[in-house]
Amino acid sequence: MSQTADFIEAIHQAPWQYVLTCTGGGSLAISELLRYPGASRSVLEASVPYASGALASWLRSHPEQACSAETARKMAMAAYQRARNWQAAHPQNRAAFHVEPSSIAGVAATCSLASNRPKRGSHRFHLAWQSADRTAVETVTLQKGVRSREEEEKHVGKWILNFLAKQSGVSSQLPVEIFPDEVIQPEFQQAPSAWQSLLAGTAQLAWTRRGLTGTLSRGPVRSTNRAILSGSFNPLHDGHREMAQLGEEWLGLPVEYELTICNAEKPPLDFLDLAQRVATPSAERTLWLTRAATFVEKARYFPGVTFLVGADTIKRIGQPRFYHDQPLLRDEALDKIATLGCRFLVFGRLDDRSFITIESLSLPPKLAALCDQVPESAFRNDLSSTKIRRSERESEQNLQ
Repeated sequence: MSQTADFIEAIHQAPWQYVLTCTGGGSLAISELLRYPGASRSVLEASVPYASGALASWLRSHPEQACSAETARKMAMAAYQRARNWQAAHPQNRAAFHVEPSSIAGVAATCSLASNRPKRGSHRFHLAWQSADRTAVETVTLQKGVRSREEEEKHVGKWILNFLAKQSGVSSQLPVEIFPDEVIQPEFQQAPSAWQSLLAGTAQLAWTRRGLTGTLSRGPVRSTNRAILSGSFNPLHDGHREMAQLGEEWLGLPVEYELTICNAEKPPLDFLDLAQRVATPSAERTLWLTRAATFVEKARYFPGVTFLVGADTIKRIGQPRFYHDQPLLRDEALDKIATLGCRFLVFGRLDDRSFITIESLSLPPKLAALCDQVPESAFRNDLSSTKIRRSERESEQNLQ
């Protein structure tokens, strides 16, 4: 057998099964995996969501940037979720190949390679691995103009196979050519047990504060001696801090942060994302990590609390589109929040160049009855995580 055949066979014999997805390039890795016998042991599914709409469908939302490490991680997480769902529906497949439930993964590649039109940015690719215990990424920036598109495709294909082999525990690697100006940036996050339990769904809640962590298999959190500021904290900024400080003064209760790893419209957060988002908030206040994608779920975890929210969030809570476009389902959810004794303290937000408050929104009566407004005279901070990320991304692009 050839070196490549032996190498691919070793990947197939490794005790892992995975869903592989790539966009912008990398499809040669799929064909190589399927070219040699044994692929049914390891490959559950392979997908190439190439068009922007297809990629958005895979991720359940449009990414901020198609070719980035963040998008690769989201693709890998979506692939991991598909692998988990497939394994749950076909346990006989896992048993036939002696694969442990924890030995499934999502693998992704997103590429920006040579094209038939000039590219302003770098030629690069981002690879990501997501499994129950870790998130791994490799970003490779290629030297422009030294390889044709076909040569870059072959290069990426080999790199994906090497990445897959390394993460699967295969020691051998295919030889790849690296030019002096090419940059390789690995990232890796081994998940603590609390995060693994959250992603697996065996725990519904975890808390962390200054390096200490604990989990709860299910809610609710009994004590109501707190208020909760829920957010994505991507990143945490002074607007969040001002809301928390003012909320404490307004309510006379300590404010704690809450970050959900689940999102009704996106894949769950990966472990690199969690590590980045958890570090700063948990150094300042108690941070709750949950699987609560909606405020009904949050209310079940934290009955009797007041949630601190921006006016943009309270607007979304009242929109029927988040309840399958059925106002009746929305009203039932609001009734449940009220029954659980929860309320909302609303902070005005800048939206489309106007400052919005409860008074400027047409909230459903059931929702308006649960809200108290912090006046603009007491709080006005136009920072947003989205603006911060956009500014950082533009700065990075200007450096390329």
